[in-house]
Parts: sequence; C-alpha cells; structure tokens
Amino acid sequence: MSDYLYKLQKQNGTVVCEVMNVVFGYDRNKVVQRLYGGGYIYQTLGEKTGKFKLTIRVWSQDEMKAVNEAEADATPLILDYKGARYLGIIDDAPNWNSKVRGEVYTAAVRFAVLEET
Repeated sequence: MSDYLYKLQKQNGTVVCEVMNVVFGYDRNKVVQRLYGGGYIYQTLGEKTGKFKLTIRVWSQDEMKAVNEAEADATPLILDYKGARYLGIIDDAPNWNSKVRGEVYTAAVRFAVLEET
C-alpha cells in the first residue's frame, strides 16, 4: 500500500484498505406516517448511531478480497480519523470500480460505528 492519510485496520493492526474520503453522519430507524389532515407523525426507534460514508482504495485483488471478507464476516475494524478512533463494521457490500485495470480499485462503503474511543 502507498502512503495514505486514513486506513481501516483489523484489531490486530493489519491494514485492510486505505480510506480516501470520509463523510460522517448519523443513522436512526424512524417511521414516518402522514395523517389524513396533512400532518406527519415521526417515531424513532432506538438510539442514533454514527455512520461514515467512506471511499476506500486497494492496490490488488488480494486486498479487495480481504475487504469483501471483512464485510461478509462483519469483522470489527478500526478507523483512526482526526484524532479519534472508531470501532465499527462495513455495513454494505463494496461496489468496486477499477481505476487502473488489475492494479487499483476503489469503492464507496458505509461504516457503522459500534464504539468511539
């Protein structure tokens, strides 16, 4: 892997992929119902959770396989971002794009935060 600003790594320190872009948000389960009079009722379920939208990059198909396995197995990963450390999982299957055929691949994924330390 090349030099990078952020990375996703396993708890044992093994780097899984580079992180090129980070957008933080929140996810909350909610139910929205529209009333006959035109008003709305909002119901929330549970607590809001942190969720990152990440653009990740890998340099080989072996690294791509490691990311796919981490997503499929819900392997807890660590994201160090702006002085904070987040433990979470990749929440959806990566949709890979080839930047340089056979060498560089990128994908946009959601990273669900389990714990912030």
